[in-house]
Amino acid sequence: TFLLNCPWDGDELEKRIPAKVKRTIAEKHIRFFTIDALGIARELGLGGHFNMVLQAAFFHLMPVIPEEDAVRFIKAAAEKTYFAKGDEVVNRNIAAIDAGAKEIT
Repeated sequence: TFLLNCPWDGDELEKRIPAKVKRTIAEKHIRFFTIDALGIARELGLGGHFNMVLQAAFFHLMPVIPEEDAVRFIKAAAEKTYFAKGDEVVNRNIAAIDAGAKEIT
């Protein structure tokens, strides 16, 4: 499983990924996904802080632990980490976590 953080749509991705890489992906049966974590973070008012988006995307794609548990743990960590910065920052990070699993292509 491979997750690429990029803003490209399918056509742009087709142009930018070299043929050799595409061949390797096909030969090795790699599950290939993209997400625009930076775009999501900026849209939510988090600037370039996109780590929560990628964490949620990872646990959506990789069944290391049940996704519901992972999301609950990540949200609890975000609340603890950003509590001092106020509810708005906490809520933006919670929204980033929710978007992480939904915006994968």
